[in-house]
Amino acid sequence: MVNIPGPSRFVRYLGELRAFIAIIVALFCLSAALGYVIPGMYPELVDALLSGLQDKADQLTGQQPLLMMLGIFWNNALASLLALIFGLVAGLFPLFFVMANGLAIGIVLEMVVAKMGAVGGILLFLAGILPHGVLELPAVLISAAIGLKLGYLALLSLIKRQDVVTGELMAGLMVFVFWIVPMLFVAAFIETFITSALLGSV
Repeated sequence: MVNIPGPSRFVRYLGELRAFIAIIVALFCLSAALGYVIPGMYPELVDALLSGLQDKADQLTGQQPLLMMLGIFWNNALASLLALIFGLVAGLFPLFFVMANGLAIGIVLEMVVAKMGAVGGILLFLAGILPHGVLELPAVLISAAIGLKLGYLALLSLIKRQDVVTGELMAGLMVFVFWIVPMLFVAAFIETFITSALLGSV
């Protein structure tokens, strides 16, 4: 029988995950701040990150809105799932995943501010991030935090020679399926049909 995590269980699970969430959020904020200041210092790194973002954007551009929404959802869900599962490898993948996303956001913010000025750039950036980001960003960061915890428990299992991972992996996957996936689906809908319209009006 599948043990579906209801709202109270989900909140309790986040409480149990709070130390790992704190690490992931701190790393994300640090990476975003670093991304904001490095464009002039390491332009080749900026080009590499933006090239990856552009490739993903090109794959979605020109598609019907519904297909675009499903593409955004699939990309985010797959990346979040990989961050969760590959966290078993010492928790390294979720750390790199969060760093890359933080750097990209910081770089984009710097470019928008440089082009439009502080006030206009920040407003445009928030208009393009906040509507869907209030769901997408927590979902992505929680997935990475689960992956980081799994990596920690995997190392602990090796030291203790006792399986302390399987139960946590199943709990994390249940949270992913019943909470993270719906959050990412709604975020993809908002990004496609609301964020795009808001950016167009701005």
